[in-house]
Amino acid sequence: MLRPNLNAEKPFDFESTPGKLSKDVVPREYAIRIAPNINTLTFAGSETIKIEAKKPARALVLNALELQISEASLDGKTLPASALKLDPKEETLQIALPNELSAGAHVLAFQFLGKINQQGQ
Repeated sequence: MLRPNLNAEKPFDFESTPGKLSKDVVPREYAIRIAPNINTLTFAGSETIKIEAKKPARALVLNALELQISEASLDGKTLPASALKLDPKEETLQIALPNELSAGAHVLAFQFLGKINQQGQ
């Protein structure tokens, strides 16, 4: 007779898993390019993220640490620098959208710069 394993992990459930990012706008696909410069211990990069908004949104929050965002766009439209706020304490990038983001598929794109961390973290 098989007995249930009472110590087994519960299956992963995205909706109930805690986190600091919204569950209303979720990434579906990432394309990332990073070009390191070993001489200056810096890197330049670009990222395109296909996202799905489950309901309309006025802001987006992404994970980000020790980056300079040089350019950002949503659905091919440039976002103003004033809409982008890096929060080093929370390690996030907050994007205040100029218009409400409709539910459905969208594309975020970024150009960024950063320093190569030598601490191995």
